[in-house]
Amino acid sequence: MRSDVSYFSSIGVATVACLALTASSARAQGSLQTFGVKAGGTFSTLTPAPPGTTSITPGFVAGVFYTPSPNTFTWQLEGLVQQQGSGIGAAEVHSLCLNVPFLLRVNFQQNRSAFFYAVAGGSAGFLLAATLNQDGESSDLSSIINRTAVDAIVGIGYDIRRRYSIEVRWNEGLKKTAIVIDGKDTRNRSLSLSFGLRLGG
Repeated sequence: MRSDVSYFSSIGVATVACLALTASSARAQGSLQTFGVKAGGTFSTLTPAPPGTTSITPGFVAGVFYTPSPNTFTWQLEGLVQQQGSGIGAAEVHSLCLNVPFLLRVNFQQNRSAFFYAVAGGSAGFLLAATLNQDGESSDLSSIINRTAVDAIVGIGYDIRRRYSIEVRWNEGLKKTAIVIDGKDTRNRSLSLSFGLRLGG
């Protein structure tokens, strides 16, 4: 378990380091690339499942992002640590994942000091830890559920002075978790609200 967490943590450190180096190189070249940080809250559950068998669980998301240009059409790469899970009857499942989204981004009227934008794309996820909490006891699920995930992502945000942003995002899991509820293999689903701060560009 510890070796697995260490392995996936190394992936996270490498991802963040690559993003940071890319952004530093962009600033040195005097280009318009942007590097920043973001953090917020999530509300997640498992699907499909019979009504009443699952419930929404709060969590968090935090990480870094990189965008190569402020043009109308561009792309965005992120490295995020995200907590998600679901209530299952009287129990709760919690997982901590490293997600690496690659998104297409459309900026609307980006020449203004404040403007809306939309993102859509996909994300690869890597499990860092997973637990089942029930009756005051916690069980390790890391060896049971899938260690990788693939999500589809759509979101809309508001950019203020090209420095601050607020974004609402929907993640729909495309890969099964190996958590079976009433004979159905489930997928993750989450809604997040995050705040971003650009550090360069």
